[in-house]
Amino acid sequence: MARADASVYRTDCLGKPFVRIAGGLATGTFTDVVLPGCCFYRIEVELDVN
Repeated sequence: MARADASVYRTDCLGKPFVRIAGGLATGTFTDVVLPGCCFYRIEVELDVN
């Protein structure tokens, strides 16, 4: 059964560390997203195909 976990991290344009704001534990693919308000969101997704 396949399963995906995702975490969302947030930082600001001053380069502060990413802070997890949603999701569970995940390690895998990182996607950096820039949204209005000069915030950067990193979405971390792990796919488990066990």
